[in-house]
Amino acid sequence: PISKHLFYTSANGNIYEVFESIGMDSLRFTANNHGITRLQGICFLDSTVFLAGNIWLSTTGIGMVVKGKLQVDGTRVWTTIIVTEAYPTSSSSGDHGFTGITIDPNHNYMYFSGGSRTSFGEVESNSGNFPGLREQASTSKIYRVPIDAENLYWPNDSTFLMNSGFVFAEGTRNAYDMAWNEDNHLFAVDNAGERDDPEELNWIQE
Repeated sequence: PISKHLFYTSANGNIYEVFESIGMDSLRFTANNHGITRLQGICFLDSTVFLAGNIWLSTTGIGMVVKGKLQVDGTRVWTTIIVTEAYPTSSSSGDHGFTGITIDPNHNYMYFSGGSRTSFGEVESNSGNFPGLREQASTSKIYRVPIDAENLYWPNDSTFLMNSGFVFAEGTRNAYDMAWNEDNHLFAVDNAGERDDPEELNWIQE
């Protein structure tokens, strides 16, 4: 919104700014700046950027949401909004992790996806490390968190999350991007099961 430039991310945490006038892009930030080593979600509110993603460990993963406030010299001050307890991952590429993130039209809340650790709800034992395991407390949800929240720690506990008021919707597969229509209804796209399948567009309701 400030520079009027496009930004894009790569899965390893890089953030690029596109300078259309000179036909080039520039690496602006890396995981060394913001801490997210598997970056999948990005959005802006004025000059502040919000990021969602994970740190994948050997058989577990940590979900993270951070924000970076722009400084006059072009750098950003990074602040952790949420970090989760490590939760069991799958060995599948269908372990979606934290993905899409958006800000509501009134700028009161951020919404982001805690994607399913399975593709379609099947058992994902991660090569036998977690026998019979499907979803976890932190997965398969869309969250709503106050825009000014900082330094939240989320245990992998269903009772905590449901009582926190942060869970907006459940049962999603991977809401990897979300947007609002003119009636302030939230819509999310969900990647298809196969690359040549049509993809879903869902109205996400509380």
